[in-house]
Amino acid sequence: MTKSGSILLLLILISGRNGLFAQSDIESEAIDSNYIVSYTNIFTPRFVLITKRNEFDVENVYSDSSSQNTTTLAFRPNDPVSIGFGFTYKWLGINLAFNVPSGAKSEALYGKTKRFDLGTHIYGRKLIVDLTFQWYRGYYLSNPQGIIPGWEQGDPYPSRSDVKVSTYGAAAFYVFRNQKFSYRAAFTYNERQKKSAGSAIVGAGLSGYFIRADSSIINKDYLLSLDSEGFNKVNIGNYYAVGGYAHTFVIKYFYLSLTLGVGLGVNSSKVFFEDSGKTQNSGASIVSLFRTSFGYNNDRFYIGLSLYNSNFSLGSQPNIGVNYSYTSLNINIGYRFYHAFDKKEPLPWLWDLKI
Repeated sequence: MTKSGSILLLLILISGRNGLFAQSDIESEAIDSNYIVSYTNIFTPRFVLITKRNEFDVENVYSDSSSQNTTTLAFRPNDPVSIGFGFTYKWLGINLAFNVPSGAKSEALYGKTKRFDLGTHIYGRKLIVDLTFQWYRGYYLSNPQGIIPGWEQGDPYPSRSDVKVSTYGAAAFYVFRNQKFSYRAAFTYNERQKKSAGSAIVGAGLSGYFIRADSSIINKDYLLSLDSEGFNKVNIGNYYAVGGYAHTFVIKYFYLSLTLGVGLGVNSSKVFFEDSGKTQNSGASIVSLFRTSFGYNNDRFYIGLSLYNSNFSLGSQPNIGVNYSYTSLNINIGYRFYHAFDKKEPLPWLWDLKI
């Protein structure tokens, strides 16, 4: 990602994973204090580590299962890790994260990826909202064994600096048992789940996925059984509904939160071939959503790792399939300062750290 892109990533994270609206004091919904503790009015700075990935596969959907030839091209970005700091206080949540340069060794092995990545997960009491916009340029083929003639383990992975991917997504989910089950406790840490609890969830969303390349995605020299003409552009729109279940398991201050959703979508796609123009198709798609977090969270200190993943499996066009996924992994380490802005005792937390 360019320097300007990094700065913009920092700014978008001001709305961040916690959401400007997710922690508002205006909310009047009661919570069951036997299950949930709120820390909304406590100043809580944190260290954050973030990594995101936007990847896609191209496969032969009519392949013979008895064939020994590889029928899938797996394209992955060389993604950097972002580190930084943030805080939550009352309704405001901010993360500022900077990309760590991937380094010459990594770029020599996987190629270079430029990216512009905006995203937020807003965790309300009843409603969860996911918003993403991504632009990536530069992918490498992660499964070259048996595809690239003469490639051996340890060789640089074949990279395509001309491959560009743009994607957007918006989804909203309703949490039914919201008085006893808290998404905030597992993902924004301005609450704590005291007892194990879970809830059914339902939601809907839309996504757009656009692949561009200067030449065919399927190189003619590949040792593949992909029975398709060369194509260099793909447009995909997807509309879907998802149902699932979320549950947080608690043992004292340790927690594990799991969410699994499965649904169906309707997609419309266009594939642009180099020699024969474009084809257009629509059909059904399978959608899966996975969200998890685990760590330690007491009244003062927390550390947690969270993972969000969405996968979209699309039909053939005309005899190839394009599957794409988005993954975000976050590590948060935070400390709650109960008297940070106490006028009578200014900043007592400078000498009174208790974990």
